[in-house]
Amino acid sequence: MQFSADCYDADTIALMTRAFDAAWKEAEHALANGPIDPISVRRMMSLRIMAAVCDGERDPEHLAKKALDGIANVQ
Repeated sequence: MQFSADCYDADTIALMTRAFDAAWKEAEHALANGPIDPISVRRMMSLRIMAAVCDGERDPEHLAKKALDGIANVQ
């Protein structure tokens, strides 16, 4: 998967970080009982946020939801 650097200015990276951190807090609780590789989950969540940003999404809550939507596929 390739992403254009044009999608990611400093403000966008900051909101992506906020969205990821919020999503990860939820994901940790959801994944606590299973033998899931957290690095793989974090990577998947990051890629989903990056793709959404490239598609124009800038709302941190929506980005976090997109990241969490992918977790259902991991469990």
